[in-house]
Amino acid sequence: MVRGVVVVERDGFDQAQATHKVILIAMARCRACGHRCRVLPGDVLPHKTYSLPVIELHVAAYLRGDRSLRQVAWQLLPEATPQHTTLHAWSEGLGAYALGRTPGEIAGAEPCSALRAEVRRRWPEVAPTAIPAIDPRRYRSPGRRERLVAAAALLHAAGLVPGADPTLPLSSLRHRAFGFGLSSPVSFRTGLSCTPIGHVVGRGRDARRFSSRKGARPCPKSDPSRTRSPPGASS
Repeated sequence: MVRGVVVVERDGFDQAQATHKVILIAMARCRACGHRCRVLPGDVLPHKTYSLPVIELHVAAYLRGDRSLRQVAWQLLPEATPQHTTLHAWSEGLGAYALGRTPGEIAGAEPCSALRAEVRRRWPEVAPTAIPAIDPRRYRSPGRRERLVAAAALLHAAGLVPGADPTLPLSSLRHRAFGFGLSSPVSFRTGLSCTPIGHVVGRGRDARRFSSRKGARPCPKSDPSRTRSPPGASS
């Protein structure tokens, strides 16, 4: 089968560019149960159109604190730019995954704790460091700050692994993790259902009521969160 994906490529000036591609996905069948599954390339995450390098570059640029969600989404990779709400959702999901919380994980994928354990076993010198500083303009609630700190700490720890790609350390670590025996490392959900920005609502409708509807997934330490607009843009 085929599917579309957005990947990162280098142009003639060695600048990163986002490119739309149509790739062929192999199908595998389990001999024990007969279940069929897709075998994705190493950079492609389950249920995501954007590859991990694209996600990593955007989240890392946003966590530096010098640009807003919209500025990063519009300016980082001129082609195939994501919505600023998608960037917000990536940072939420990656942070929840790094914290080891169920809303951040995909069913069947290894939790972040399994990846950390394999890294510690192979490189004991990669020890936790100081908590990364997050610009207060990046959050408006303790829960949002906690998830951003966790995402920043995961990216920083990936960069400490010997031989890591300094530009894409998390993507580099994911490729190496396949050799550890982890079948789906760094696979996380996009966004959390408890945050208002994660819902499409009509005029005059309150997004907060969607998080309390029957059957909705509970969100640990959920807090209302909003994005900030770049200078001169509407909020």
